[in-house]
Amino acid sequence: LLTTAGASFYRDIVDWPPGERDGVVMGDFNLVPNCYRVRALATQARLDAALGHAAAAEARRREAAAFREAVRAHFRKDGAFVDSIGADHLSIHGAVFALWSGVAEGAEIEVLKRLIVERGMACSVYGAQFLLDVCFEYGLAEHAVALMTSDSQRSWVNMMRRGATITL
Repeated sequence: LLTTAGASFYRDIVDWPPGERDGVVMGDFNLVPNCYRVRALATQARLDAALGHAAAAEARRREAAAFREAVRAHFRKDGAFVDSIGADHLSIHGAVFALWSGVAEGAEIEVLKRLIVERGMACSVYGAQFLLDVCFEYGLAEHAVALMTSDSQRSWVNMMRRGATITL
């Protein structure tokens, strides 16, 4: 698993700024970067295949599958995902990335979708792109559109109202 434990000059970042992290519990091993790695390996396998590198593609597929199983083995507690090994909390980021990466399966998917709807836009603009992608991919299109058209404090409309030309 990926870790930044013991690193003096880098650390995991789940979202920015820190107030946009939905109470994520960071530890030595964190769900979001490990889910990102699963997706990166699967993407590398597809790229290798598209380039005609069949052996490399197969090796990446095996690596992605093994990494996915390691994530499932270490970041699930009592049948649910957690932000970090030893934590009891799951942030919207963990829910989104467990779906985005394909790590979640079966009944876990519905649990994560419910958490996503309950939390709303509990992330920054950076996290919002992954949130919206997952909403559209997993049958939550109405929720995604409601998030995009909201005029609440945590919305694009509010950013424009405050004078932002791109994002705050």
